[in-house]
Amino acid sequence: MKQIIFLAVISLVFALTACSTKTVTPNLFVSGESMVVTYSSQGCFHHRSNILFFHENNVIIYKTINQWNQKTDKTKMGTLTLTKKDKEGLNRLFAYYAKKSHDGWCTNVDNIEIKRYKDEKLISSKKITDASCALYQKKDILSFSELIGRVMKKEIAHEKI
Repeated sequence: MKQIIFLAVISLVFALTACSTKTVTPNLFVSGESMVVTYSSQGCFHHRSNILFFHENNVIIYKTINQWNQKTDKTKMGTLTLTKKDKEGLNRLFAYYAKKSHDGWCTNVDNIEIKRYKDEKLISSKKITDASCALYQKKDILSFSELIGRVMKKEIAHEKI
């Protein structure tokens, strides 16, 4: 009898642990909402600054150049249609960024500002600095760099035509 109770308690503990460690991923693609991400990445061999505008199934990506007079010039790089897999990967990316700390000693530092809008009204805003380089090890997350890379490849292929 003691063994049955012990096994029941152990089973309950494992079940509760599994439930408590399960990541709840927010759905970032809510109908009627849009999101603007200002993304800046700097490392030893690169400096990139972009704005990504997400709305429904699309993302429009702009390259930005900050002028000395605090004016930001932006140039449209292109538009991507997001697949279901893309959306899942982006939801995982935002769940990753929902964690408190992304400190590290990585020489690549990403500065991100995320603004969500509903009916053109700002409903949330968050700033994140990621110096962990941890995203490079995660296979199921779609990063902003990957989206920007896709637009760049599309742009290069279009120029060759």
